[in-house]
Amino acid sequence: MGTRLQNVNGKFKQFLAFDTLDRNLKIIFLSNLLAAFGDGFVVYLLPLFIRSINASPENVGLLYSLSALTAAATMIPGGFLADRYDRKKIMIVGWALWIPIPLVFSFATDWTQLLIPMLIYGITFSAPAVSAYVLERSKKGAMASAFTTLGAAYAIGYIFSPTMAGLLSSFLDTRMIFIFTAVFYSLAALTLTRIVGQNPRKTKEPNPTETSTDSPPSSTKIWKLGAVAAFFAVMMFAISLVSTLVPQFLYDVYNYDVSSVLYLGTINYLGAFLLSLAVGRIGDKYSKTTAIAFALLLMSLALSMFILTGNLGFQVTASFLRGASFPMWAYMGVIAGSMAPVAQRGRWISVVQTATRVSIIAAPFVGGVLYTASPEAPFIFTIAVALVLAVLVSFKFFKK
Repeated sequence: MGTRLQNVNGKFKQFLAFDTLDRNLKIIFLSNLLAAFGDGFVVYLLPLFIRSINASPENVGLLYSLSALTAAATMIPGGFLADRYDRKKIMIVGWALWIPIPLVFSFATDWTQLLIPMLIYGITFSAPAVSAYVLERSKKGAMASAFTTLGAAYAIGYIFSPTMAGLLSSFLDTRMIFIFTAVFYSLAALTLTRIVGQNPRKTKEPNPTETSTDSPPSSTKIWKLGAVAAFFAVMMFAISLVSTLVPQFLYDVYNYDVSSVLYLGTINYLGAFLLSLAVGRIGDKYSKTTAIAFALLLMSLALSMFILTGNLGFQVTASFLRGASFPMWAYMGVIAGSMAPVAQRGRWISVVQTATRVSIIAAPFVGGVLYTASPEAPFIFTIAVALVLAVLVSFKFFKK
């Protein structure tokens, strides 16, 4: 029995691509898992909660746009911090800032009281530090798998917590559920104290995972960085346009109750977990552009099924396939980081992340306006954009 369990455990770790992670990245995996478990309590619940405190779809979109505004404003400073100071400390501070926010949500009685909390919720200056840290410690030839495996940790946490939130919502006030989120954010921050520090490298030694050096970037590389930033900016605008509308569409159009919406959220993140691993392996085995095109096509199929019918079987399948968009956040760091000079990784990654965040500032609000005109409209728009981007990336719109 012991040998069988060891074999199962070994196969599970191989499936997770744990061999691409060293001890520190495994600790980050655990931190991501804890954070996602807490985040998953409210990721599907928050838009419905905001609607319950006198908000329209446009108001919900406005709050998420404010959050995106802060994210955009903090990315470039975060990139400079990541290239100057210990990235471990930056990551811990980033999580610590988020801990009080869910507690503030629990006391809100009107959506206007969430204006400042949602601004703070968008602070993501630690994101470039995280990506740069992972780039330094990922193994050669397995960068995409390392990034997507760490992203899959979020998906694992999200698999279970929406279901738990659905169960808790049947006998607890929604506001109480936010407390669970704050607790798990605290655990995520504490876990990161166990990783080793990582000060940015200042020498001209080669990048151990890629071929980039510290030589000044050529105009061609800068142009490619701009192309990558534009590509991901358009992609994430389209994804963000509908992300907060999915639970509202299920609730308004198909008359799903809150618990059912949360259960479908669990299916969505099960898909995110499995598809993140698949997309990571495709990126390492074939090419990163192939993996991105594959994910975009799956996302288009999922959204088409989503608006076609409220049939539970269709919705379960669509929820699973929508998880293909999840690893695209990780691929921003993979693509930008592999192009960057060693001493400028944080800044190069932050350029793409900032362009993305700027592009999605208006996305939730625009989505809310389109949704008010026709609930299907924002989803049709996103399907069209995803298909166009899949064609562009297939024709090598950008290369590493």
